[in-house]
Amino acid sequence: MNILLSIIVFFILFFASELAYRFSLSMSWPITLRVVITLLGFSIAVVIIYGFYMVTGFPVWMDWVERRFDN
Repeated sequence: MNILLSIIVFFILFFASELAYRFSLSMSWPITLRVVITLLGFSIAVVIIYGFYMVTGFPVWMDWVERRFDN
């Protein structure tokens, strides 16, 4: 179950950054600004997922990550 949640979160982050990148392509901005917009989209997705975790105590995969790196 934890691995499934990790995969879901990965795809959420991937698609958020991909959408941000596609948006920046449609505006024909310089490559530096495209990278910044892509990272901004990724960061917003991370904040949303972490906020969801803080409010609900879900997903459980965070506990798995903490236990994995404690050893």
